[in-house]
Amino acid sequence: MDGSPGAGAGSSSAEEYRSRRADWLASGGRAARRRAWIAAAVLFGLAVIGIVVLRGTAGASDWLVWTLLAIGAAVAIGVALVFGAPPSGVADLDAQARAERTVARAMTALQRSGYTLLVDRTLPGLHGHLDLLVIGPSGIFALQVVPAWVGFRTEHTTVLTGRIPLNAVAESAARTAQVVAESLAGVLTEWAEITVQPIVVAATHKPLPVGLEAVIAIPVIEYRRLPDWLLHAYPRSLTDLHVASLVATAETLFPPARALTDTTAQFLDDPARPDSPGGTG
Repeated sequence: MDGSPGAGAGSSSAEEYRSRRADWLASGGRAARRRAWIAAAVLFGLAVIGIVVLRGTAGASDWLVWTLLAIGAAVAIGVALVFGAPPSGVADLDAQARAERTVARAMTALQRSGYTLLVDRTLPGLHGHLDLLVIGPSGIFALQVVPAWVGFRTEHTTVLTGRIPLNAVAESAARTAQVVAESLAGVLTEWAEITVQPIVVAATHKPLPVGLEAVIAIPVIEYRRLPDWLLHAYPRSLTDLHVASLVATAETLFPPARALTDTTAQFLDDPARPDSPGGTG
């Protein structure tokens, strides 16, 4: 398998995207794309004719002609891409898969600090999957990734990124963390208490809204800040033996959501592997 950082992350979303895209293509999507590109070609052709007429009658300069041609081509391609694209729900799955891979790659720096990342895991009794589970000296963290490249907006008291309300993402993350904690506690009965901290990870380069903590009950962290935040926001409360026991149990309880191998390798960037970014080969 691919030994690059983030390998395995987003696999469930990517597979569902491919499946639903194939269904869309088979049920009329392919014809819709063809019609969109035909319409774009006709539109560009009409633009060319108009530009030729303009140059012949008004003596437009070469610079203006080429500028108008470029604009016409851009508009035609835009029409084809918009009207020939799959439904937004299908495209959202692709965005989710890419966001999960982005977050997983950003987390590789934590390997040297004793943290392990489990990606794309099944959860007993829940539909869907666990995006990322981080286990290390400062605790257990269930990460719910939200693609937020378009930034955020507020409608009344609801914070959204695109069409996704962060409140709903936070509620889902909290339920996931509760299931993880209960599942681990059911096996590790000798532990007095097992706490799993839910975190919403925003895959975005744009600033989070001011006052977000007042409307979202759990931490929402921009993905590039997350590794440093995990190292410093919580005290080191688990020994190496505790971490190893938790990781072994979690790997058994929460198997990969897709048939992948080695997705539980410690932070996907084992320096002993020559094909990894930190490798020596």
